[in-house]
Amino acid sequence: MKVYKTTVQPSVQALYVALSKQLNPLFQDKIQKDVNLRVTHNENVIEIGQPDLYQTFLYQIVVDGADIRVIKSEHYVDDVYSLALDDLISGIIAGYVGPNNIEYIEQ
Repeated sequence: MKVYKTTVQPSVQALYVALSKQLNPLFQDKIQKDVNLRVTHNENVIEIGQPDLYQTFLYQIVVDGADIRVIKSEHYVDDVYSLALDDLISGIIAGYVGPNNIEYIEQ
């Protein structure tokens, strides 16, 4: 799990919109394949999944006050694309929150 400690109160809705708009095009460009990820949200949790291949989420992002927790599914460790997806999620979160608003990242 990775935890972004921020100095702001992130909006789960705004982060969901950023991930929904940016993640698939960036991921497809990075891996050069037509893979579609599903981004959903409920309350303070955003889930990223690929339901045609995995029954559970690949990543779960929980907004808790000023913290953003990124949880990687234990079932998504052997996929060669997981590092690319992890990198893109981190970049989108940092871009949304703003690098100056991240105090530190716990890993």
